[in-house]
Amino acid sequence: SLLKAATDDYRRETEDWLVAQLLASSTEVVAGTTFAGTLAGLGVASVQLGASLSTIQMATDQWLEFAELTDAQIPWWLKNQGELNLGTTEGTAGKLKFSANPELPAGVILAADNRAYTPFERKNLIDVQAVNIANGGIDVGVFGYVSAIVNDPRAVLRVGTLPAGLLADGEEGEEGEGA
Repeated sequence: SLLKAATDDYRRETEDWLVAQLLASSTEVVAGTTFAGTLAGLGVASVQLGASLSTIQMATDQWLEFAELTDAQIPWWLKNQGELNLGTTEGTAGKLKFSANPELPAGVILAADNRAYTPFERKNLIDVQAVNIANGGIDVGVFGYVSAIVNDPRAVLRVGTLPAGLLADGEEGEEGEGA
């Protein structure tokens, strides 16, 4: 169970790392006057590039705003083909996936065509266990290798301002946590 927990933690950290890489390379899009207008604006910006959005991730404050849309504020396209799961903070509208991401800075929405970036990750993680039976100690570790190339930063779209602490290479400052 320790290795499973360590593997789950590794997966979360590498996902957070990839999001930081995408944020650092993203192209800012101006927010619409309504939340639905902002989502539609991301789609328009994508289509103008010849891209097709595959995913939209929202900071938790944006997710709450999205989930609190009233019946009168929800556009027909979301009513007719959208699905929202409050338990997992995920949803779909047509073939587009969207979700809340607590690692995104407040006020930020990140949308991308999955062809705009290529993640690389070693398929098999390295599990290490050290046992010191004489002293009753066990040490467990999970190691892996991850990298990413942002092929087209124009097709990685962002609504919202990035905080000053996010460096140009997508790494967080000294207080952040690396993968």
